[in-house]
Parts: sequence; structure tokens; C-alpha cells
Amino acid sequence: MLLWLLACADPPCDSPRYVDADGDGFGDVSRPADACEGVALPGDCDDADAAVHPAATEACNGGLDDDCDGLVDDADLDVDGVAELHLDEDGDGFGAGFVADVGCPRDGYTADATDCDDGSAWVYPGAPEWCDGADTDCDAATDEAGLATFWTIDGPSDLTATLAGADHAAVELPTQGSLYVCAGEWPARLRLAASIDVIGPAGAEATILAAGGAGTAVEVTADSLLSRVMGLTLAGGLASVDVDGDGVLGGGGLSCTGTGVLETDGVVVGGARGDQGGALSSSGCDVYLWGGSLHDNGADVGGAAWVRDGHIEFNAVALEDNLAASAGGAIYVDARDDYTFLAITDLVATGNHAPIAGAYAVYGDGEVQIFGIATDRSGILANTSDAGGAVVVGPDALVEFIRADLGVDGGDDDNAPADVSTPAGDYDFDDDITGWCTVTGCTLKEELP
Repeated sequence: MLLWLLACADPPCDSPRYVDADGDGFGDVSRPADACEGVALPGDCDDADAAVHPAATEACNGGLDDDCDGLVDDADLDVDGVAELHLDEDGDGFGAGFVADVGCPRDGYTADATDCDDGSAWVYPGAPEWCDGADTDCDAATDEAGLATFWTIDGPSDLTATLAGADHAAVELPTQGSLYVCAGEWPARLRLAASIDVIGPAGAEATILAAGGAGTAVEVTADSLLSRVMGLTLAGGLASVDVDGDGVLGGGGLSCTGTGVLETDGVVVGGARGDQGGALSSSGCDVYLWGGSLHDNGADVGGAAWVRDGHIEFNAVALEDNLAASAGGAIYVDARDDYTFLAITDLVATGNHAPIAGAYAVYGDGEVQIFGIATDRSGILANTSDAGGAVVVGPDALVEFIRADLGVDGGDDDNAPADVSTPAGDYDFDDDITGWCTVTGCTLKEELP
């Protein structure tokens, strides 16, 4: 009897008692305990969490009522953890910019202000470094050499191992997105079956797609869509695309078939081979080339390029030392079945050779416009052939010159044996010519002021 009295002396056993399931010293008022069992202090609003009880400190923890007073986070004046908040617009947990509020961190806000791009959830301190030309881990450096990343609307995928281990096989890209290929030599080819950008952020000098003689380096098959290739060198391509269905292969470097659009910017194609177009073949596509060069390529027709049925533009592209076994040392325009338009602007074609048309051969219903500019005129220089050192104009074709430079007649940069060959005869010109050539011959306008 004495032992029982001593055990219940503090507090007396006749005071109310409550179950304390989590052992924090506070009980659940809805669960009374038998005399001398449980605890005498009520008020626990979560008897399954020992950190939640009336004596706890309210903390910024996303809506938990730590001290059981009915107020949560910064609605409670006694809250601990209030901070200056910055917008986290991309939801990656890192913020940037000015102080937007003061209080507990919540969705869209964070106490962190170290995000270097609050518009991308893939860019934050400590993030993986991707190949994209941007500082994705916010360390003020972009060491991306040897990385390859495919970006879609869902975010990045690492294709480094895929391209590095391709052994010159074609990597299929059937989904719209952007493939970033960083500095290095990659033993892979690409087949683009969707609207895709292929980008070398470090530029063509540092980024090489090596086809290794296994096939076309970049093949575009996306109908009515736009694909772009930028800042890459395409090396060692061997044409593997039958552009006509007749067994003739075209485009060792680039091939575009169907009704799509292909753009390039700063692309270099060298050492490529094909039957129709050593570096480039296009059948039905609209093609726009900006900068870069097509050099030392070879084909039966169109040492650098073979084009048919489409709108094609070459802008400031160097066409150098390409060779065709039959015709069109640089470009062969095959418009015998469909109208084809080719515009050549601010471009130098030099050192190209073919038995017919050292630089440009135009056959069928094709129109070629060759533009120069006042400060650096477009040049067709030092190309050689047995007929038409610069241009051969076939029946139904039209070639227009707008302030174009065909070298100095008889000089080191002259085309041999003559600049232009037409069914009506051969023609030699000098610098800065404006006029046109057709089946009936060539007509020049007076020099523009």
C-alpha cells in the first residue's frame, strides 16, 4: 500500500491522464489513460510525432503545426526559420535576383539566391554539366569537351556514350529536339527523321563527326520540317543514300530527301565521296547553307554538291578543290525533271575541276543567280575543265551574274579554258560582270555604278 502511494505521489493519481504514444511528454486529450498511467500534460496535436507538441518551436517546414497552437509556418509569430526569399521561377529549389518577400520558403520562393539561370530547371549549383554551351552547374566554367546531349521538351538526355561508341554507325534521332555535340572527334553518323538541330557549340574546328567511310555523315529525311546543322566538321563521309531509287548514291557529307528544309551554319565538309554530290545531295528539299566550306570532296557529278527540285542558297560558303569525274566540279544543278533554283551569294569557288564545268553545271529547267557584293565580290576563280572552266549552261537553263567576279582574263585566277560554255558558244569575262547566259549565249549589262 505504501509503495503504491509513493509511485503516484507526483502527480496525484486522481489527476486526469492521457496516452502519450510518441513519448514527448504530452498526451492526446482524446485518449484518456487509466489512473497512474500515461501523462498528465494534454494538448499533443500529433501523438505520432515526438517533435510536435505544445512546448515545441514552430519551424518553417511546409505547413506543419509544430507547437499545436493552430498556426503554421510564418502565420505563427514565434516561427523559427524566417528568411529573405527570392523567386524560384523554374522550380529547381534555387533562386536568383532581388528579395521578393520575407517569410518561410514556399512554392515559387527560396532563401537561396545562387541560381545562375532561373529560367531553366536544369541549371543550378551542383547540376550535371551538359553539352549546351551554357554553364549548367553555375560554377563559372563550361568544361563540356567530350559530352553530347540531346535536349527535348522534357529535358536533357546524355548521348555521350551512344555517339562515342557508335563505331561510325548511324544514330537515329526520330524525336524533335536539339543535339549538342561538344568538342572532340565522334565516330558516328546521324539520321534525322524529325525537326532537329545538331549544334557544335565549340565550332567546326573543334568538333568533328567522323563517318569513317561507313556512309553519309548526316542524313535528313524529315518531310515538311526544318532541320539545322551548325558548327560541325563532317569528315570521311561516303554516300549511302539512293536519292532517285535508281541505285545512284548521293551526299557523303549531307543528304536531304523529301520535302523538308535543311539549313547549315559554319559547317565544314571535307574528304566526302558520292555518285551525285560528294559533300551534299538534295532531292526535293529547300537547302540554305551559311558560311563554312565544302572542300576536297569528290563525285561523278557535283564534286561538292548535287541539287534537284527545290530552292537552294549558298551564302558565303567556300567551295575549294572539289573534283567531279564527269561534270560540275563544285555544283551540279540537275533540273531536267523539275524546276530548281540556286542562289549563290558572296561565295568563292576556286580550284575545282571536272571534264565539263569546272565549277557549276546547270542542266534542264534550272535558274542560277550568282551574286557579288560591293566590298567583297563573289568569285569563280581558277577552276578548270575541258569545257566551261567556271559555268556550263545547258538547254533550258538560265544563269544570271550580278556583280560577279570570274577572274582576270588570262590571269592566274582565270578559269580555263573559258569562263562560260553555252550551246551557242564559249565566253570569257573579267571582274564585276552583270548579265545572263542561256541556250542562246550570254548577254552582259553595262557595269553598275
